[in-house]
Amino acid sequence: MHHRYMSLALELARKGAPDAYPNPLVGAVLVLQGEVIGTGYHARYGGPHAEIAAIEDAHQRGYRDLSQATLYVTLEPCCHYGKTPPCTERIIKERIGQVVIGTEDPCPLVCGKGIKALREAHIPLQVGVMKDQCRRLNPFFFTYHEKGRPYGLLKMACSLDGKIGWPSEDRDPPRAIPPNNQNGTHHDKGEPQSFSVIVPSRQTGSRWISGETSHHDVHRLRAHYQAILCGIGTVLADDPLLTTRLYPGKNPLRVIVDSQLRIPLTSRIVQSATQVPTIVATCASPEDPKAKALQERGIRVLSLPPMAKPQPDPEYVPEPHPATPGNSHGFPKQSKNPRTSPERVDLRELALHLGKEGITSLLIEGGSRIAASALAAGIVDRVRLYVAPFCIADPAAPSLPHPERGVPPEGNPPFPIPCLTNKAVPFYAKSPLSALLSRLTNITLSPCGEDIIIEGDPCSPVSSRK
Repeated sequence: MHHRYMSLALELARKGAPDAYPNPLVGAVLVLQGEVIGTGYHARYGGPHAEIAAIEDAHQRGYRDLSQATLYVTLEPCCHYGKTPPCTERIIKERIGQVVIGTEDPCPLVCGKGIKALREAHIPLQVGVMKDQCRRLNPFFFTYHEKGRPYGLLKMACSLDGKIGWPSEDRDPPRAIPPNNQNGTHHDKGEPQSFSVIVPSRQTGSRWISGETSHHDVHRLRAHYQAILCGIGTVLADDPLLTTRLYPGKNPLRVIVDSQLRIPLTSRIVQSATQVPTIVATCASPEDPKAKALQERGIRVLSLPPMAKPQPDPEYVPEPHPATPGNSHGFPKQSKNPRTSPERVDLRELALHLGKEGITSLLIEGGSRIAASALAAGIVDRVRLYVAPFCIADPAAPSLPHPERGVPPEGNPPFPIPCLTNKAVPFYAKSPLSALLSRLTNITLSPCGEDIIIEGDPCSPVSSRK
Protein backbone atom coordinates (compact mmCIF):
# COMPACT_ATOMS: atom_id res chain seq x y z
CA MET A 1 0.00 0.00 0.00
CA HIS A 2 2.80 2.43 0.93
CA HIS A 3 4.50 1.77 -2.42
CA ARG A 4 1.35 2.69 -4.30
CA TYR A 5 1.09 6.16 -2.80
CA MET A 6 4.83 6.81 -2.75
CA SER A 7 4.94 5.94 -6.46
CA LEU A 8 2.25 8.58 -7.02
CA ALA A 9 4.31 11.08 -5.03
CA LEU A 10 7.35 10.31 -7.21
CA GLU A 11 5.31 10.82 -10.36
CA LEU A 12 4.11 14.19 -9.07
CA ALA A 13 7.62 15.26 -8.10
CA ARG A 14 8.93 14.86 -11.65
CA LYS A 15 6.56 17.60 -12.79
CA GLY A 16 8.73 20.15 -11.00
CA ALA A 17 11.64 19.84 -13.43
CA PRO A 18 13.29 22.13 -14.39
CA ASP A 19 11.58 25.05 -12.62
CA ALA A 20 12.24 23.72 -9.11
CA TYR A 21 16.01 23.56 -9.60
CA PRO A 22 18.34 23.98 -7.79
CA ASN A 23 15.92 22.79 -5.11
CA PRO A 24 15.13 19.06 -5.11
CA LEU A 25 12.13 17.57 -6.86
CA VAL A 26 9.60 16.61 -4.18
CA GLY A 27 6.12 15.15 -4.37
CA ALA A 28 3.52 14.65 -1.63
CA VAL A 29 0.21 12.77 -1.32
CA LEU A 30 -2.38 12.91 1.49
CA VAL A 31 -4.45 9.75 1.97
CA LEU A 32 -7.49 9.25 4.19
CA GLN A 33 -9.04 5.81 4.56
CA GLY A 34 -7.59 4.63 1.26
CA GLU A 35 -8.64 7.73 -0.67
CA VAL A 36 -6.29 10.36 -2.04
CA ILE A 37 -7.53 13.66 -0.64
CA GLY A 38 -4.64 15.95 -1.57
CA THR A 39 -1.63 16.03 -3.87
CA GLY A 40 1.20 18.47 -4.45
CA TYR A 41 4.73 18.92 -5.73
CA HIS A 42 7.44 21.56 -5.55
CA ALA A 43 6.61 23.41 -8.78
CA ARG A 44 9.17 26.22 -8.77
CA TYR A 45 12.19 27.47 -6.90
CA GLY A 46 11.07 29.73 -4.07
CA GLY A 47 7.47 28.47 -4.30
CA PRO A 48 5.45 26.34 -1.84
CA HIS A 49 6.95 22.98 -0.97
CA ALA A 50 5.20 19.75 -1.89
CA GLU A 51 3.81 19.10 1.60
CA ILE A 52 2.21 22.54 1.77
CA ALA A 53 0.74 22.16 -1.72
CA ALA A 54 -0.81 18.80 -0.76
CA ILE A 55 -2.29 20.23 2.45
CA GLU A 56 -3.76 23.21 0.62
CA ASP A 57 -5.18 20.88 -2.02
CA ALA A 58 -6.90 18.81 0.68
CA HIS A 59 -8.37 21.96 2.24
CA GLN A 60 -9.71 23.08 -1.13
CA ARG A 61 -11.41 19.71 -1.48
CA GLY A 62 -13.13 20.27 1.87
CA TYR A 63 -10.89 18.14 4.09
CA ARG A 64 -10.03 20.27 7.12
CA ASP A 65 -9.38 17.59 9.72
CA LEU A 66 -6.20 15.72 8.77
CA SER A 67 -5.67 13.99 12.10
CA GLN A 68 -6.49 10.60 10.59
CA ALA A 69 -4.71 11.19 7.27
CA THR A 70 -1.33 9.85 6.14
CA LEU A 71 1.12 12.12 4.35
CA TYR A 72 3.45 10.51 1.83
CA VAL A 73 6.43 12.65 0.88
CA THR A 74 9.47 11.68 -1.21
CA LEU A 75 12.00 13.70 0.84
CA GLU A 76 12.32 14.52 4.52
CA PRO A 77 10.29 17.68 5.32
CA CYS A 78 12.36 20.80 5.91
CA CYS A 79 12.60 22.29 9.41
CA HIS A 80 14.28 25.64 8.76
CA TYR A 81 13.31 29.05 7.49
CA GLY A 82 14.46 29.76 3.97
CA LYS A 83 12.38 31.16 1.13
CA THR A 84 9.41 29.45 2.82
CA PRO A 85 8.56 28.55 6.45
CA PRO A 86 9.41 25.06 7.77
CA CYS A 87 7.17 22.29 6.46
CA THR A 88 7.47 20.45 9.78
CA GLU A 89 5.70 23.31 11.56
CA ARG A 90 2.74 23.13 9.19
CA ILE A 91 2.55 19.31 9.46
CA ILE A 92 2.51 19.55 13.26
CA LYS A 93 -0.02 22.39 13.19
CA GLU A 94 -2.36 20.35 10.96
CA ARG A 95 -1.99 17.39 13.37
CA ILE A 96 -1.48 14.99 10.47
CA GLY A 97 -1.93 11.44 11.72
CA GLN A 98 1.07 9.75 10.09
CA VAL A 99 3.97 10.69 7.83
CA VAL A 100 5.70 8.28 5.41
CA ILE A 101 9.05 9.58 4.12
CA GLY A 102 10.93 8.27 1.11
CA THR A 103 14.45 9.31 2.09
CA GLU A 104 16.38 11.59 4.41
CA ASP A 105 17.43 15.05 3.25
CA PRO A 106 21.25 15.32 2.86
CA CYS A 107 21.22 19.12 3.22
CA PRO A 108 22.99 20.05 6.51
CA LEU A 109 20.13 22.41 7.38
CA VAL A 110 17.79 19.43 7.53
CA CYS A 111 19.66 16.07 7.55
CA GLY A 112 17.54 14.26 10.15
CA LYS A 113 16.37 17.37 11.97
CA GLY A 114 13.00 17.31 10.20
CA ILE A 115 12.44 13.70 11.22
CA LYS A 116 13.48 14.51 14.77
CA ALA A 117 11.03 17.43 14.96
CA LEU A 118 8.12 15.25 13.85
CA ARG A 119 9.02 12.49 16.28
CA GLU A 120 9.25 14.97 19.14
CA ALA A 121 5.72 16.06 18.17
CA HIS A 122 4.67 12.40 18.58
CA ILE A 123 3.69 11.99 14.92
CA PRO A 124 4.07 8.35 13.79
CA LEU A 125 6.73 8.07 11.09
CA GLN A 126 7.92 5.53 8.58
CA VAL A 127 11.19 6.40 6.82
CA GLY A 128 12.82 4.74 3.83
CA VAL A 129 9.84 3.66 1.72
CA MET A 130 11.15 3.32 -1.87
CA LYS A 131 14.35 4.98 -0.68
CA ASP A 132 16.43 4.09 -3.75
CA GLN A 133 13.82 5.47 -6.15
CA CYS A 134 13.50 8.64 -4.11
CA ARG A 135 17.27 9.17 -4.15
CA ARG A 136 17.49 8.55 -7.89
CA LEU A 137 14.82 11.21 -8.37
CA ASN A 138 17.31 13.88 -7.27
CA PRO A 139 20.83 13.05 -8.50
CA PHE A 140 21.71 16.77 -8.66
CA PHE A 141 20.68 17.42 -5.05
CA PHE A 142 22.33 14.35 -3.51
CA THR A 143 25.58 14.66 -5.46
CA TYR A 144 25.88 18.33 -4.56
CA HIS A 145 25.39 17.80 -0.81
CA GLU A 146 27.32 14.54 -0.52
CA LYS A 147 30.28 15.33 -2.78
CA GLY A 148 30.42 19.12 -2.70
CA ARG A 149 30.32 19.44 -6.48
CA PRO A 150 27.66 19.47 -9.19
CA TYR A 151 26.29 16.28 -10.68
CA GLY A 152 28.12 15.77 -13.97
CA LEU A 153 26.52 14.42 -17.12
CA LEU A 154 28.90 13.82 -20.02
CA LYS A 155 27.04 14.21 -23.32
CA MET A 156 28.51 13.13 -26.64
CA ALA A 157 27.27 12.13 -30.09
CA CYS A 158 28.95 9.38 -32.07
CA SER A 159 28.58 6.92 -34.91
CA LEU A 160 28.24 3.17 -34.42
CA ASP A 161 32.01 2.82 -34.69
CA GLY A 162 32.62 5.46 -32.02
CA LYS A 163 33.55 8.41 -34.22
CA ILE A 164 32.55 11.86 -32.93
CA GLY A 165 33.37 13.93 -36.02
CA TRP A 166 34.41 13.93 -39.66
CA PRO A 167 38.06 13.65 -40.74
CA SER A 168 37.99 16.94 -42.68
CA GLU A 169 35.86 19.95 -43.63
CA ASP A 170 33.89 17.71 -46.01
CA ARG A 171 30.32 17.92 -44.74
CA ASP A 172 29.06 14.90 -46.70
CA PRO A 173 31.68 12.16 -46.30
CA PRO A 174 30.74 8.57 -47.14
CA ARG A 175 29.27 6.62 -44.27
CA ALA A 176 28.72 2.91 -43.83
CA ILE A 177 24.99 2.15 -43.82
CA PRO A 178 23.11 -1.15 -44.19
CA PRO A 179 22.87 -1.86 -47.93
CA ASN A 180 19.16 -2.67 -47.81
CA ASN A 181 18.40 0.97 -46.99
CA GLN A 182 17.56 1.82 -50.58
CA ASN A 183 15.94 5.13 -49.72
CA GLY A 184 18.81 6.31 -47.58
CA THR A 185 16.94 5.90 -44.28
CA HIS A 186 18.62 4.38 -41.24
CA HIS A 187 15.84 1.91 -40.37
CA ASP A 188 16.97 -1.61 -41.17
CA LYS A 189 13.99 -3.41 -42.74
CA GLY A 190 15.68 -6.80 -42.82
CA GLU A 191 18.07 -8.93 -40.87
CA PRO A 192 21.42 -7.37 -39.97
CA GLN A 193 23.84 -7.43 -42.89
CA SER A 194 27.39 -6.36 -43.45
CA PHE A 195 27.86 -2.63 -43.83
CA SER A 196 28.88 -0.92 -47.04
CA VAL A 197 29.70 2.69 -47.85
CA ILE A 198 26.88 4.43 -49.68
CA VAL A 199 25.51 7.95 -50.01
CA PRO A 200 24.14 9.00 -46.59
CA SER A 201 20.64 10.30 -45.98
CA ARG A 202 21.76 13.29 -43.93
CA GLN A 203 22.96 15.45 -46.79
CA THR A 204 21.85 18.63 -45.13
CA GLY A 205 25.20 20.39 -45.08
CA SER A 206 25.35 19.88 -41.32
CA ARG A 207 28.59 18.93 -39.61
CA TRP A 208 26.72 17.18 -36.80
CA ILE A 209 26.59 13.41 -36.48
CA SER A 210 23.33 13.17 -34.55
CA GLY A 211 19.92 13.90 -36.04
CA GLU A 212 17.49 16.77 -35.60
CA THR A 213 15.53 15.09 -32.80
CA SER A 214 18.75 14.60 -30.85
CA HIS A 215 19.68 18.27 -31.36
CA HIS A 216 16.39 19.33 -29.80
CA ASP A 217 16.87 16.88 -26.93
CA VAL A 218 20.29 18.34 -26.18
CA HIS A 219 18.75 21.81 -25.90
CA ARG A 220 16.14 20.36 -23.54
CA LEU A 221 18.98 18.94 -21.44
CA ARG A 222 20.69 22.31 -21.33
CA ALA A 223 17.51 23.87 -19.93
CA HIS A 224 17.54 21.30 -17.10
CA TYR A 225 21.15 21.95 -16.06
CA GLN A 226 22.47 24.95 -14.18
CA ALA A 227 25.80 25.00 -15.99
CA ILE A 228 27.35 23.68 -19.18
CA LEU A 229 31.08 22.95 -19.49
CA CYS A 230 32.97 23.00 -22.78
CA GLY A 231 36.64 22.89 -23.74
CA ILE A 232 38.49 25.50 -25.73
CA GLY A 233 38.98 22.99 -28.55
CA THR A 234 35.27 22.92 -29.30
CA VAL A 235 35.08 26.72 -29.12
CA LEU A 236 37.91 27.08 -31.64
CA ALA A 237 36.50 24.42 -33.95
CA ASP A 238 32.74 25.02 -33.85
CA ASP A 239 32.22 28.51 -32.40
CA PRO A 240 29.15 27.32 -30.43
CA LEU A 241 26.67 29.39 -28.44
CA LEU A 242 25.81 26.68 -25.86
CA THR A 243 22.31 28.05 -25.30
CA THR A 244 18.77 26.64 -25.30
CA ARG A 245 17.76 28.11 -28.65
CA LEU A 246 15.67 25.07 -29.63
CA TYR A 247 13.89 24.65 -26.29
CA PRO A 248 11.87 27.13 -24.20
CA GLY A 249 14.08 27.19 -21.13
CA LYS A 250 16.65 29.18 -19.24
CA ASN A 251 20.18 29.30 -20.62
CA PRO A 252 22.72 27.54 -18.38
CA LEU A 253 25.82 29.21 -17.03
CA ARG A 254 28.52 28.62 -19.64
CA VAL A 255 31.88 27.41 -18.33
CA ILE A 256 34.72 27.36 -20.87
CA VAL A 257 37.90 25.50 -19.93
CA ASP A 258 40.71 27.52 -21.50
CA SER A 259 43.99 27.03 -19.70
CA GLN A 260 45.98 29.45 -21.89
CA LEU A 261 43.23 31.99 -22.71
CA ARG A 262 43.10 31.15 -26.40
CA ILE A 263 39.42 32.02 -26.80
CA PRO A 264 38.98 34.57 -29.62
CA LEU A 265 37.37 37.86 -28.68
CA THR A 266 35.34 37.48 -31.88
CA SER A 267 33.83 34.14 -30.84
CA ARG A 268 30.08 33.91 -30.30
CA ILE A 269 30.69 32.93 -26.67
CA VAL A 270 32.45 36.23 -26.02
CA GLN A 271 30.11 38.29 -28.17
CA SER A 272 27.05 37.02 -26.27
CA ALA A 273 28.53 37.15 -22.76
CA THR A 274 26.45 40.16 -21.74
CA GLN A 275 23.28 38.17 -22.44
CA VAL A 276 24.36 34.72 -21.18
CA PRO A 277 26.43 34.38 -17.97
CA THR A 278 29.84 32.96 -18.86
CA ILE A 279 32.93 31.83 -16.96
CA VAL A 280 36.30 31.16 -18.55
CA ALA A 281 38.34 28.86 -16.31
CA THR A 282 42.05 29.33 -16.86
CA CYS A 283 45.50 28.96 -15.37
CA ALA A 284 46.41 32.46 -16.52
CA SER A 285 46.57 35.40 -14.15
CA PRO A 286 43.50 37.62 -13.83
CA GLU A 287 45.90 40.48 -14.58
CA ASP A 288 46.72 39.05 -17.99
CA PRO A 289 45.75 41.55 -20.73
CA LYS A 290 43.60 38.90 -22.42
CA ALA A 291 41.82 38.23 -19.11
CA LYS A 292 41.08 41.93 -18.72
CA ALA A 293 39.78 42.10 -22.29
CA LEU A 294 37.41 39.23 -21.57
CA GLN A 295 36.22 40.84 -18.34
CA GLU A 296 35.49 44.06 -20.20
CA ARG A 297 33.19 42.04 -22.46
CA GLY A 298 31.17 40.59 -19.59
CA ILE A 299 33.03 37.32 -19.00
CA ARG A 300 34.06 36.27 -15.53
CA VAL A 301 37.63 34.95 -15.65
CA LEU A 302 38.23 32.28 -13.04
CA SER A 303 41.94 31.71 -12.36
CA LEU A 304 42.62 28.30 -10.81
CA PRO A 305 45.85 26.62 -9.72
CA PRO A 306 47.04 24.27 -12.47
CA MET A 307 46.94 20.52 -12.08
CA ALA A 308 50.18 18.60 -11.68
CA LYS A 309 52.15 18.78 -14.91
CA PRO A 310 51.83 15.49 -16.82
CA GLN A 311 54.84 13.76 -18.29
CA PRO A 312 55.33 14.13 -22.06
CA ASP A 313 53.92 11.22 -24.03
CA PRO A 314 56.34 10.15 -26.77
CA GLU A 315 53.60 8.13 -28.47
CA TYR A 316 51.07 10.95 -28.51
CA VAL A 317 49.66 11.71 -31.96
CA PRO A 318 47.53 14.88 -32.27
CA GLU A 319 43.92 13.95 -32.95
CA PRO A 320 42.72 15.36 -36.29
CA HIS A 321 39.90 17.79 -35.92
CA PRO A 322 37.17 18.49 -38.48
CA ALA A 323 37.88 22.21 -38.31
CA THR A 324 41.65 22.12 -38.86
CA PRO A 325 43.61 23.32 -40.66
CA GLY A 326 42.07 26.66 -41.46
CA ASN A 327 38.64 26.25 -39.88
CA SER A 328 35.61 28.08 -41.21
CA HIS A 329 35.51 30.49 -38.26
CA GLY A 330 39.00 31.87 -38.85
CA PHE A 331 40.21 30.82 -35.38
CA PRO A 332 43.77 29.68 -34.76
CA LYS A 333 44.60 26.07 -35.47
CA GLN A 334 45.03 23.82 -32.41
CA SER A 335 48.62 22.75 -32.44
CA LYS A 336 49.60 22.25 -28.82
CA ASN A 337 50.06 18.81 -27.36
CA PRO A 338 47.80 18.98 -24.28
CA ARG A 339 49.90 16.35 -22.54
CA THR A 340 52.99 18.54 -22.65
CA SER A 341 51.32 21.92 -22.10
CA PRO A 342 52.88 23.76 -19.15
CA GLU A 343 49.61 24.29 -17.33
CA ARG A 344 46.15 22.76 -17.50
CA VAL A 345 43.01 23.54 -15.52
CA ASP A 346 42.31 20.97 -12.81
CA LEU A 347 38.73 19.95 -13.59
CA ARG A 348 38.12 18.52 -10.15
CA GLU A 349 39.09 21.82 -8.52
CA LEU A 350 36.87 23.60 -11.03
CA ALA A 351 33.92 21.36 -10.15
CA LEU A 352 34.45 21.94 -6.44
CA HIS A 353 34.59 25.69 -7.05
CA LEU A 354 31.31 25.54 -8.95
CA GLY A 355 29.85 23.60 -6.03
CA LYS A 356 30.86 26.39 -3.65
CA GLU A 357 28.95 28.78 -5.91
CA GLY A 358 25.80 26.70 -5.51
CA ILE A 359 25.90 24.98 -8.90
CA THR A 360 24.24 21.56 -8.48
CA SER A 361 24.27 20.25 -12.07
CA LEU A 362 26.85 20.37 -14.85
CA LEU A 363 26.35 19.27 -18.46
CA ILE A 364 29.71 18.43 -20.01
CA GLU A 365 29.90 18.86 -23.79
CA GLY A 366 32.78 18.94 -26.20
CA GLY A 367 35.33 16.67 -27.79
CA SER A 368 37.33 13.65 -26.78
CA ARG A 369 39.96 15.61 -24.82
CA ILE A 370 37.61 17.38 -22.43
CA ALA A 371 35.58 14.17 -22.07
CA ALA A 372 38.65 12.10 -21.19
CA SER A 373 39.83 14.76 -18.73
CA ALA A 374 36.42 14.92 -17.05
CA LEU A 375 36.27 11.13 -16.70
CA ALA A 376 39.80 11.01 -15.30
CA ALA A 377 39.00 13.82 -12.84
CA GLY A 378 36.04 11.85 -11.49
CA ILE A 379 33.48 14.60 -12.12
CA VAL A 380 31.30 12.51 -14.45
CA ASP A 381 28.39 10.75 -12.75
CA ARG A 382 26.65 9.56 -15.91
CA VAL A 383 27.45 9.31 -19.60
CA ARG A 384 24.83 10.03 -22.28
CA LEU A 385 25.64 9.03 -25.85
CA TYR A 386 23.58 9.90 -28.92
CA VAL A 387 24.49 7.06 -31.27
CA ALA A 388 23.73 7.60 -34.95
CA PRO A 389 22.85 4.44 -36.95
CA PHE A 390 25.77 4.57 -39.35
CA CYS A 391 29.53 4.20 -39.39
CA ILE A 392 32.07 6.77 -40.49
CA ALA A 393 34.70 4.06 -40.95
CA ASP A 394 37.65 6.42 -41.24
CA PRO A 395 40.64 6.05 -38.90
CA ALA A 396 41.42 9.75 -39.36
CA ALA A 397 38.11 10.79 -37.79
CA PRO A 398 38.18 11.80 -34.09
CA SER A 399 36.87 9.16 -31.69
CA LEU A 400 35.26 8.80 -28.29
CA PRO A 401 37.68 8.86 -25.33
CA HIS A 402 39.25 5.46 -24.84
CA PRO A 403 39.08 4.45 -21.16
CA GLU A 404 41.83 2.18 -19.96
CA ARG A 405 41.18 1.87 -16.24
CA GLY A 406 38.08 1.11 -14.29
CA VAL A 407 36.72 -2.25 -13.32
CA PRO A 408 33.63 -3.25 -15.32
CA PRO A 409 31.27 -5.68 -13.62
CA GLU A 410 31.53 -9.34 -14.53
CA GLY A 411 29.38 -10.41 -17.40
CA ASN A 412 29.25 -6.94 -18.96
CA PRO A 413 30.47 -7.63 -22.52
CA PRO A 414 29.61 -5.49 -25.54
CA PHE A 415 26.03 -6.03 -26.66
CA PRO A 416 24.03 -5.46 -29.86
CA ILE A 417 22.39 -2.05 -30.14
CA PRO A 418 18.74 -2.49 -31.19
CA CYS A 419 17.33 -0.37 -34.02
CA LEU A 420 13.96 1.29 -33.68
CA THR A 421 12.55 -1.71 -35.57
CA ASN A 422 13.88 -4.00 -32.81
CA LYS A 423 16.36 -5.46 -35.27
CA ALA A 424 19.96 -5.67 -34.16
CA VAL A 425 22.58 -3.40 -35.64
CA PRO A 426 25.98 -5.11 -35.82
CA PHE A 427 28.05 -3.91 -32.87
CA TYR A 428 31.73 -3.18 -33.36
CA ALA A 429 33.37 -5.08 -30.53
CA LYS A 430 36.75 -3.36 -30.87
CA SER A 431 35.51 0.17 -31.52
CA PRO A 432 35.93 3.17 -29.17
CA LEU A 433 32.18 2.93 -28.50
CA SER A 434 32.52 -0.66 -27.35
CA ALA A 435 35.52 0.22 -25.17
CA LEU A 436 33.65 3.06 -23.47
CA LEU A 437 30.47 1.02 -22.94
CA SER A 438 32.50 -1.77 -21.34
CA ARG A 439 33.39 0.71 -18.60
CA LEU A 440 29.78 1.72 -17.89
CA THR A 441 27.20 0.16 -15.58
CA ASN A 442 23.42 0.53 -15.26
CA ILE A 443 23.17 0.96 -19.02
CA THR A 444 19.86 2.03 -20.56
CA LEU A 445 18.84 2.49 -24.19
CA SER A 446 16.06 4.60 -25.67
CA PRO A 447 15.16 5.85 -29.17
CA CYS A 448 15.61 9.47 -30.15
CA GLY A 449 14.42 10.00 -33.70
CA GLU A 450 16.87 8.21 -35.99
CA ASP A 451 19.40 7.90 -33.18
CA ILE A 452 19.63 5.81 -30.05
CA ILE A 453 20.45 7.22 -26.61
CA ILE A 454 22.73 5.04 -24.50
CA GLU A 455 23.26 6.06 -20.88
CA GLY A 456 25.38 4.51 -18.16
CA ASP A 457 27.29 5.20 -14.98
CA PRO A 458 31.09 5.21 -15.32
CA CYS A 459 33.03 2.62 -13.38
CA SER A 460 35.51 4.16 -10.97
CA PRO A 461 38.18 5.10 -11.69
CA VAL A 462 38.12 5.86 -15.42
CA SER A 463 41.05 7.31 -17.28
CA SER A 464 41.96 8.07 -20.86
CA ARG A 465 44.55 5.90 -22.53
CA LYS A 466 48.10 7.10 -21.98
